[in-house]
Amino acid sequence: NAGEVDTQGAEIAFNYYVTNNWLVDFNYSFFDFEVQSAQLGDRLLPNAPENKFNLGVGYRSPKFDAKVTYRWVEEFDWAAGIFVGTVPQYEVVNLSGNYKVNERFGLGVDISNLLDDEHYEAFGGDLLARRALAFVTVNW
Repeated sequence: NAGEVDTQGAEIAFNYYVTNNWLVDFNYSFFDFEVQSAQLGDRLLPNAPENKFNLGVGYRSPKFDAKVTYRWVEEFDWAAGIFVGTVPQYEVVNLSGNYKVNERFGLGVDISNLLDDEHYEAFGGDLLARRALAFVTVNW
């Protein structure tokens, strides 16, 4: 894409430590743009939503930590090559957890899209479903 675009936006984030073990976090992002000039036939889009936010709750102790997050993304238009259309609003819940077996080994799990809300985040992109990853960490 070639042209001139004015953009503006803002982000805000809060972390609140309920106790030494519990954390609540929140962030919000606003993005806006205005096309000043574009080549004939070209559609300039940021391929990003105007509004989105995340909310999370986490727990951490010396042996165990876990976090659940909620992400909301507003519907937005997309244009990249032959892929032109709308990315519908979507919501995703993620879960992660780690357990420290000892000083050397740990076990963990990351589950993206816990509620299995099939959606896409880029027009023409992959249809995303639940994805779970279990792992072992080794420290030396």
